[in-house]
Amino acid sequence: RRGKNQFINTLEYRYDLMKSRPVKVWKLKLRLGLQLAVFGDLGTAWDEGGQFTKNFIGGAGAGIRIMLPWIQMLRFDFAFGQSGGGLRTHVGTFEKAVYQRRRVR
Repeated sequence: RRGKNQFINTLEYRYDLMKSRPVKVWKLKLRLGLQLAVFGDLGTAWDEGGQFTKNFIGGAGAGIRIMLPWIQMLRFDFAFGQSGGGLRTHVGTFEKAVYQRRRVR
């Protein structure tokens, strides 16, 4: 969806497989963790007020979160969105909300 205005939402639930803890890697002591996540996304983009409700799109999926120092987390996501779009994969860093704020609009 395209437009000068955006309304983006995400709801995410995470389950700790391995709580963040110090792990020795070579001669470094790093805090690492591992999480499973399920999420749902909903958003729209519009230029004029009447277009707000006409462009909504949603999606849902699951992913793995590897908690790392310096970049906060490494995300591997698998999701379904637009009808006919099929399964999509995404690899990203930072939490989704932080990543969305850093995007160039």
